Amino acid sequence: MCKAIDDMVKDGEARGEARGKHNIIIELLRDNIISLSEAAKRLNLSEAALLEQLK
Repeated sequence: MCKAIDDMVKDGEARGEARGKHNIIIELLRDNIISLSEAAKRLNLSEAALLEQLK
């Protein structure tokens, strides 16, 4: 049981790190520090998919 809980905690931490990275890249984009194409590349998304997320 403890292994399962440890795995759930690690999974949650990984998701949190991914969301943090996503939020930082979006802020860089909104502040015009990086381009749409660079943000999409760093998030492994197409530019169209990224634009859809920003709506």
